[in-house]
Amino acid sequence: MSKPFERLPTHSKPVNYNLTLTPNLNDFTFKGEQVITVQVIEPTKTLVLNSAEIEIQSAKFNDASAEISFNTEEETVKFSFPSELPVGEGKLSMSFTGILNDRMKGFYRSKYTDSDGNEIRCAVTQFEPTDARRSLPCWDEPELKATFDVTLVVDKNLTAVSNMLEVSRTEVADGLVAVKFDRTPIMSTYLLAYVVGKFDYVEGRDADFIKMRVFTPIGKKDQGLFALEVAKKTLPFYRKFFNVAYPLPKLDLIAIPDFAAGAMENWGLVTYRETALLVDADNSSAATKEWVALVVGHELAHQWFGNLVTMKWWTDLWLNEGFASWIEYLCVDHCYPEFDIWTRFVQSDLSRALELDALENSHPIQVENKFANASTENLWEALADASGQPVQFVMEGWTKQMGYPVISVASKPAEGDDSKLELTITQEKFQLGGANKSDLLWRVPIQVLTATGHKHQLMLAEKSDSFTVPKAAWVKLNPGCIGVYRVDYSASMLQDLIAALKHGQLSQRDRFNLENDLFALAAAGRVPIVQVLQLADAYKAEQFYTVWSDLLSNLGSVQVLADHLGLLDKWRAFLRQLCEPAYQRLGWDARPADGHDATLLRSVLIGCLGRAGHESVLAEAKAKFAKHCSGECPITPDLRACVYSTVLANGGVEEFEAVLKLLEKTDMQEEKVRILRCLGRARAPELRQRVLELAVSDKVRLQDTVFVIGGACHSLEARRAAWQFVKSRWSWFVEKFAGQFLLSRLVQLLCNDFCTAEDADDVDAFFKANPAPSAERNIKQALENTRLNVAILARDGDSVKEFLAQFAA
Repeated sequence: MSKPFERLPTHSKPVNYNLTLTPNLNDFTFKGEQVITVQVIEPTKTLVLNSAEIEIQSAKFNDASAEISFNTEEETVKFSFPSELPVGEGKLSMSFTGILNDRMKGFYRSKYTDSDGNEIRCAVTQFEPTDARRSLPCWDEPELKATFDVTLVVDKNLTAVSNMLEVSRTEVADGLVAVKFDRTPIMSTYLLAYVVGKFDYVEGRDADFIKMRVFTPIGKKDQGLFALEVAKKTLPFYRKFFNVAYPLPKLDLIAIPDFAAGAMENWGLVTYRETALLVDADNSSAATKEWVALVVGHELAHQWFGNLVTMKWWTDLWLNEGFASWIEYLCVDHCYPEFDIWTRFVQSDLSRALELDALENSHPIQVENKFANASTENLWEALADASGQPVQFVMEGWTKQMGYPVISVASKPAEGDDSKLELTITQEKFQLGGANKSDLLWRVPIQVLTATGHKHQLMLAEKSDSFTVPKAAWVKLNPGCIGVYRVDYSASMLQDLIAALKHGQLSQRDRFNLENDLFALAAAGRVPIVQVLQLADAYKAEQFYTVWSDLLSNLGSVQVLADHLGLLDKWRAFLRQLCEPAYQRLGWDARPADGHDATLLRSVLIGCLGRAGHESVLAEAKAKFAKHCSGECPITPDLRACVYSTVLANGGVEEFEAVLKLLEKTDMQEEKVRILRCLGRARAPELRQRVLELAVSDKVRLQDTVFVIGGACHSLEARRAAWQFVKSRWSWFVEKFAGQFLLSRLVQLLCNDFCTAEDADDVDAFFKANPAPSAERNIKQALENTRLNVAILARDGDSVKEFLAQFAA
């Protein structure tokens, strides 16, 4: 049995790291020398630091040599001394070596190919949460902040960047230069960063004259211009919002060829996947521009919230990430109001959170911290002081309890007053797994909107409550979809809202909210699935991307059931008649009046219809694809993914080979990823197998492997084939992704949508025999989702068959 986790001893802490690293891009090793100024708080004969995959050749504290011992399991190194170290400051000096690994964590190697076909090697860092210890022995805990003086000894022809500005460059032997950087502010180890390689860059200054650079692979610096524009707008916005100046003299954003996450907020040197930073004016889609704006906004928010103010321990990471995930939308809405980004928020963030938190295998936002971390309570106190509202009284249940409520509501004429309606609302924990056995209660701020525009607000703190509103044709709870709860309307209230929907009386977010809640209620067995499928007909007149995107995504969960029932052809016919009117209104070609939303919607509708076998869409997609491949007329970037997926889903070997040629020809990472994610749409088993083999080959970056496999899971047959493939190569996946979020994402993409008890048993048995600790919760959630699908099929399978019978295959 493994020893319980322990944090580092508190008898000492770092003050400053003076670090020199010499990376070798030929044999993928590095040498390190550092002198750490240490504050000894209590007399001790030992110093314990974090260290992993590093060999330490020698160490001493002041003039006392250390005996060195490692604990591989705990990733620590102990320096023992013959006598007690005195209280006060001293110098811990050491020499060490390490490897530039290929696992996208710590100090690791990466590469890209330039326009001349040359391989360009890089050394880059990713330290969050606990991988700084793979680059230097250190106190690798977020609360143990220090300053850093970094020097990189590199080939004189390479670019070297770190958190701070370069202050000197000194020639040393063998064509190397020592690049010294200015001292950082006091900060956590996970925010330290350095990158060595060949890069181009564009630069500018924001309104506060902060120097900004966007680094790109050689020959692609123009693709950094949009991100630079976003950064120049964003930094002054945050400075005004926080009323605190950006504390560093410069801000660098750099595109990393191999990067596991989307981006990382290292102070002053923010690292990104290429697809989260680079925008090609001629070949990037509107969706990519929106994504880049959000990611840049998110990471730059961290320069204050996370970097300047840091959580004490990882249990409060939700404060760090939650705030940045919210304010990125505020920032992008300010900088690019045409994106209507808050509507996207309710789909991509709020609705996804509600999906996960309705599972039994979820968790509370806040967990007990035995080290007496008070960060969350500090936040509530600050918000209460600023707002004058009882924030902690309301929020405690939301952060310390798992899940959220469903609000059931019914109406009747108010007694003695025909001009009013009496509404009765009741709360209970919303649970996808059937009957609710919980007695949890939340303090729920409820908003109500009526057809006449009357608004009513109350705080539901008990199990149920009643109140009156003016009589109206319809009443809706949670207008604007800002509340963290589902709403279960009585039959008559729901019919009134559907009538309002058909007459165009509900706002875009309320139309989204109505169908999104109903799909969730159907998944929980509170309403029949067929009732939701019938509701979809009322959305034929819908004109907005977010509503259509969410509706089709939710219908995708029902498609899994139709697939299991052997009714995919009828299901595709249902989709064709549903999307046809909106497609006819929008067409293939952009119009001068089209905005950002119409551009996104066109791609979604064409992609859905094309994959569903719509004859005219398929014919047009094939024609455009042929002209694109020949070079006669390139497909507009916004439509490439839907055209590729359409021709692959309805084609064979010829189309597959043509798409592979496009993949080989392009040097643009966005286009590569676009193609790779579409390849799995090919329906022939032998082509899908080629996609799976490609995913684990050296032709696909490790960061993209998981998503290529996920793209090959568009039917139950394909999902089972991909699952068998991954099981057969499991040791490879563990070697490459152990301890990373990509392994949990792989489980999520592969195993979430099975629908038989046999599938669940197979997944369960495999992971019992092959534990994957970093994906443990995702495994449990996948099993729960599969068993939920089994229950839905038993409950609604016959009625779904009956509903789909009306559609000609």
